[in-house]
Amino acid sequence: MELAPSYYTLELGRFGDSVKLVTDFRTHPKYAKRIYFAFKPLWWALHVWDFMIADRIAPGLSFGFSTLTAYPAVGAAAPVDGYVMRQATSESFATIRAGAGTVAGPSATLGATPWLRAHASTANTYNDFGRGIYGFDTSPIGGGVISAAVLSLATNIAPETFLGDTDVDVVAATPASNNNLVAADFTTLGTTRYATGKAVSTFSSVDGTYNDLTLNATGIAAINGSGYTFLGTRLKWDTDNSFTGTWVSGSKSTAFIGYFADQTGTSTDPKLVVTYLLSITISETVAVTASLLKTTSRIFSDKIAITDTITAVRIYAQEVVESIAIYASIFRTITRTFIESIGVSATIESVRSRLATLTEIVGITASMVKQQNKVLSETIGILDSTVKILNGLLVGIWRRRARPIITWSKRARHDGS
Repeated sequence: MELAPSYYTLELGRFGDSVKLVTDFRTHPKYAKRIYFAFKPLWWALHVWDFMIADRIAPGLSFGFSTLTAYPAVGAAAPVDGYVMRQATSESFATIRAGAGTVAGPSATLGATPWLRAHASTANTYNDFGRGIYGFDTSPIGGGVISAAVLSLATNIAPETFLGDTDVDVVAATPASNNNLVAADFTTLGTTRYATGKAVSTFSSVDGTYNDLTLNATGIAAINGSGYTFLGTRLKWDTDNSFTGTWVSGSKSTAFIGYFADQTGTSTDPKLVVTYLLSITISETVAVTASLLKTTSRIFSDKIAITDTITAVRIYAQEVVESIAIYASIFRTITRTFIESIGVSATIESVRSRLATLTEIVGITASMVKQQNKVLSETIGILDSTVKILNGLLVGIWRRRARPIITWSKRARHDGS
C-alpha cells in the first residue's frame, strides 16, 4: 500500500509476473488533512515536549516539532502558487511594470519568477514582465512566537543575467483568491521587502537545488498564524521602479527560473520553514466575595476578579502577567446615627370661648435625630392667620375682639430605646 497526500494505492493481487493495483486519486490533499486532524493532539504534545524539554535540555530527544514546513497546494487549490505576468510588445520599462497583467499560471510546474525580457530589436523596450506568488498554510503556528522564517525556491535551470544582475526581492502578495491566480493578481504585490535581497547571479545553477531567502522582522510579522500566508517575488528593479541594467537585443532576459508545487513529487516544491516557540496561555477567572470585619469599628466588603495570562517563553523563568480588578464597597461604623423624617398632619378643633369658636388646621413636619437624652425639636407650620411661638406656649390671635388663650405644649425625650 502507498499513501500520499492526495491519493492511496492498494495491491489487489499478483498474477504471474504482474501486480494488479488500484489507486484512488483526489483533487486536493484529502488524506494528508485527515491524518493531520486525527493526530493533531499528538502533534501538539510533541510540540510541547520539544519546546519545554528536548530543544533546551536534550536536543537529541527532540522530534523537530519547533519548526513548521509548509508547501503550496497542487493545482488551483488553496493555498495556490504560480506566476503572474504582463506580456506586451515593445513597451518601456515604466509602462510594462505599471500595466495590467495578461497571463497567470496557477497550475504551472515551473516558471521564470521574477522575469524581465527585452524586445528583440527595439532599444529600451520589453516584452515580458513576470512575478511569482507563493501561498502557504501557516495556521498550525496559532499564537506561537516566531523567531525565524525562510522561503526556499528550487532551481530549474541556471539563472539569467543578460540585462544585468539585480536582486530577487520577497514582498507581500494578496491575490484575489486563495485557490486560484488570475491575470489581475499581477498588480497585487507589495513593495516592502520581507527579506534581504538575493542577487540573481547567486542562485544555484543545479537543477533541484534550493535557494534560501531569510525573512526579516517585517516578513516574520506578516506570517499569518491562523490562516494562509502569501509571499511574492519580484526583481529589485521592479520593487524600486528603477531599471539600472542594460538593454540588449535578441530577446535577452534577467530571471530566476524555478519550480512550483505542481512539479511531480515534493522534493522541489517551494517551501516556507518557520521556527517558532509554542505559546501556552492559561486564563483563569476567580470571583471572590468576602465580608470581613477588619477592626472593631470597620466593616470591609470586597469583590475581586482575577485574570492570569501566562506566556511560556522560558523554562527557567516563567513570566506571569496578572490583571486584577477589585471592586470594594467599604462601610465604616464607629457610632451609628439614626435619622428619621416624620410627616405629621394634625387637625385641632374645639377651641371655644364665650365670644367665638376657633377652628384651626395645623400641619406639622418633624425632622428628628434620635440620640440618647436628646430633646425632640419640631418645626411647625400652621395654615391660619395665627402665629404660635413662645417656648411651646400656643397663643391664638384672630381679628375678633374676644381673645381666649389656648395653651399647647409638647416635649419629647428619647431614652435610647
